[in-house]
Formats: sequence, C-alpha cells, structure tokens
Amino acid sequence: MITATIPAASIQDTWLNSSNSFTNYSTNTTAVYVGNGNLYRSVVRFDQTLIPAGTITGMRFYAWYYQGDGGTIVANVIKDANAWVYATCCWAKQKTSTNWAGSAGCNTDGTDYDTDASPPTIVNLQINQYTPMVLLPATATAWRDGTRINNGIVLSSLDTIARYYPTEYTTVGNRPYFEIDYDPPTVSAKSLFFRIPF
Repeated sequence: MITATIPAASIQDTWLNSSNSFTNYSTNTTAVYVGNGNLYRSVVRFDQTLIPAGTITGMRFYAWYYQGDGGTIVANVIKDANAWVYATCCWAKQKTSTNWAGSAGCNTDGTDYDTDASPPTIVNLQINQYTPMVLLPATATAWRDGTRINNGIVLSSLDTIARYYPTEYTTVGNRPYFEIDYDPPTVSAKSLFFRIPF
C-alpha cells in the first residue's frame, strides 16, 4: 500500500452561512465554520486528477480544528447537480445564478448530497490537532474514473460550533489536506525479444 498526500494548494474549501445567505467566504483566510445547529455548513473538494491509478483502499480528510471540542462532525458526498463555484457559492446559491439543487445550504438529503447508511463521522472532536475524517474509498474511485462528478463533500454538525483553519491560512502546518491509500496497478511481466543482426 502507498499513501498519497493531496496538499492544501490543490484543495478548495469554504463555508455557507445561513445568517448571511448571499455572502461568499472563499477569501476568508482565518476560519471555516461548521455546525451551530446546522446553520453553518462547509464544502470541500480537491483536484481529482491527483487521485492515483490503482486500487483505492482508503481516503481521509485532515483538518486542524481549533473550536468544537467534544462535538460531532458529519461528512456527506455532494451530488452531481451541485457543481458549486468556489468564488461565488453561498448559503443561497451553488454559483452566482444557480440555486442549490435541493435547498439552501446544500441541505437536502438525496438531492444535494448522499447519506450513506453509516456516513463518515467524527465523534468527540478533539481540538488543536489534526483530526482525520475517514471517507469511503469508492468515492475517490468514482471521482477519478468519472462515474461521479467531483463536487467534494459537505461538512455539518448539529451539536457544536466547530472551526478549522482553511487552505489559505498563513501557517502552512495548520492547513487541511487529504490522504489517499492505494495499491498501484499490477504490471504484468512480458517477454523481451531481441533482434539478432545477421
């Protein structure tokens, strides 16, 4: 098994604020908000061309939370219809002139996002350290192979207000990143033929 790291430079993350439903926060370099009774939701994605070939066996999103101690964070995969634009998305819109497919805040199960029977969850969040969100390997495979549009994940919480440092945060060591575990493609042995000159 090999682990590939996808750094913050290849990630887009921002948050959706129900209290300022037309405000885009992509230029906020200090915090991404999650929770407060589902009033804040964050959206995160990375460049799927960086997903390696081979068999994907694991995927994790690491964020350095500095608020939300003891809380629960849930991640769900955003559906194909929500091709959000980093510089313009907000609670009301996935991009300038387009609403979220289901409801404001990318908030409708089955229309805006998919809920797995056991969605990836962080329970008892510990702050001031990197916290891994374990995601389904099949999701990374689908993004890479084009069977699903990579609109990333949406993070939510009903029991806490959590904040983590965004991709543009000044301290590089606190920025979020992804890890992908994979087994490289098998290369079959082939016979070598040599042309013998006469």
